[in-house]
Amino acid sequence: GKFKNKFRVIAITETWLKNEIMDKIQMEGYELYFANRTNRRGG
Repeated sequence: GKFKNKFRVIAITETWLKNEIMDKIQMEGYELYFANRTNRRGG
């Protein structure tokens, strides 16, 4: 999708995203930074 305005910062926290879908949420022109926990749930 296209947005009318370009955002400077977009933040998502406390997600349950998995490595397998990271390429599906990537938006053109933006960098995606994340730190997954591999051995347990966070909180």
